[in-house]
Formats: sequence, structure tokens, C-alpha cells
Amino acid sequence: MEPGFINDYRAKRRAMHARWQQWIHGHETLARFGTALAFAGMMGALAQISIRTDLSPVPFTMQVFGASLMGGFLGRKWGTISALLYVALGIIGLPMFAGQTAAWDGFHPFGGFFVFATALSSWYIIGFVAQAFIVGSIVDSRRTQRSGLLVGFAPLAVLGLLGFALLDAYFLSDYRTIYPTSAFPNAWFLLLTFGLVLIVGGVTWLAFTRKARQERIELFFANLVGLLAVYAIGSVGFLILWHSLGNGPLPLSVWLAYTVLPFIPVDLAKILLAISVLTLVRPTQHELDEPGWSESKEASQTHV
Repeated sequence: MEPGFINDYRAKRRAMHARWQQWIHGHETLARFGTALAFAGMMGALAQISIRTDLSPVPFTMQVFGASLMGGFLGRKWGTISALLYVALGIIGLPMFAGQTAAWDGFHPFGGFFVFATALSSWYIIGFVAQAFIVGSIVDSRRTQRSGLLVGFAPLAVLGLLGFALLDAYFLSDYRTIYPTSAFPNAWFLLLTFGLVLIVGGVTWLAFTRKARQERIELFFANLVGLLAVYAIGSVGFLILWHSLGNGPLPLSVWLAYTVLPFIPVDLAKILLAISVLTLVRPTQHELDEPGWSESKEASQTHV
């Protein structure tokens, strides 16, 4: 038995979702484009939460969290469109990319193109588009009861999770050599330990959560595969731009230290936070499939 206030909350959440779907049904393209534009603006705001350290030329931001919400709320098509709008708004000159707000001196047509073309972290932005697409694909697959994507993504996610754990363990075993100039080696040792704890704790939490367990695990797996795409695209782009700027050879350990290793625990935390937000705000597919939901949805649409 669950407390009454939880059931009341779920009923109110489902009613809000019904009203939102009713409005979208009557203003299909406008509503979805406006929502995609709003999420693009949210992504630009999250990018300004930017922390630079001596560990990497790539800043720590909240964009992984934003891309997860894009795909989770909007689905594959409109989540991807929202991510592309984010990129386009940044290229045409709005302060959408990490750290641009602090240095912004007014609108310059296509002023963001130079940043996008030369910043070592710019290819991660393309990775966020891929992440929104992947997470949205899983959400759409879940809504339409197609399991092919879920079955295909799960092994990749498991391999990715094992890969994150191995990279994390590698960092912990030799972090002083990997980051000899770091002023905070002990703090980063603790951070990566926290990353391993998150891997174990996150999977345990998802596995033993009874309500909507399968949907949360699928979101977790989708976000892991999306994160793999962000790291892969961002790391390759980093290496290309590194050499194009006239820098010397970059050893594999340094490359990983710059582009992947320090971000693992933080990005895993963002993924878990995004899943929590999606779970709190959006009704689960299990709730939407409950008796009475389809009838109430049809009734709301008859009044449009």
C-alpha cells in the first residue's frame, strides 16, 4: 500500500499530461516547435554552468543533463530538432555555448561559428545532438511498444558501463601520473572513487526500484549509449582540432585524460538526475497504459 498523497500526485501528474497533450493536439506543429525552442534555450542556459579546471581544456557543464531531458521529454524527432536548434542558435551568434555569456559583447551575425569551429570542446556539441536522438529513440520505442531498439541498445550500454568502470579504475590506479600538474590530486581521487560508487549505486537503485523499474533501466541504458556517443564524437573532434591548431602528438593516456576520464563520475550523476526529473514530471508508460487513461485522453481530445 502506498500513501494516499503519492497516488494523488500521480493522478494530478497524469491530468496535467492529458491537458498538455490536448493542447498539442490542437496546435501540433506550433506547440512542438515552441517546446523544442524552449528546450534549446534551456540547453543554452545549462551550458553557462561551466567550470574549467587544469584537468582538461574541456569545461564541466550541465549539457549532458540537458540533452537527456530533450530526448526524454520530446522524443526522437523533436528532441533532435531541439538539439539542432541549440546548435544553430549558437552558430548564428547567440550566447548558447559554454562560457559565452561571460564574454559576450553583443550580437554578431554568425559570431558563434568561429567558436564552434575552433574550440577544442566544440565536437561535444554535436555529440549532444546524438545523445538527444538516442534517448528519444528509446522513449519512442517504449511508447510504441517496439522492443528491437531496447534489445539492441542494452548490450552496448552494458559494455559502456563496464568500460566506464575500467577507465575509472585505471584513473584511480595511476591518477598522479595521468595528472601530474593537478593541484587537487586527492580531491580528484575522491571524485573518481565517487564515480565508481555511482556506477554500482545507480545500477542497484534502478534494479531494485519496483515502480517503473524497467522504464528507468531503459532510460539509464539509453543515456549511457548517448554518453558513449558524446565521448566518441567529442574525443575524435578534440584530436582533430588539437592537431589542426599545430599541437604535437597526443599520447592515448593524455587524450583520454583530457576528453573522458574526469567527466565520467560527473556525467553519470547528471544522467541519474535527469532520470529522476523525468520520473517525477512525466507519467511513466505503465501509468499511461493503465485502464481509464486512454478513455480520459480521448475525452479531452473531443473538446479541442
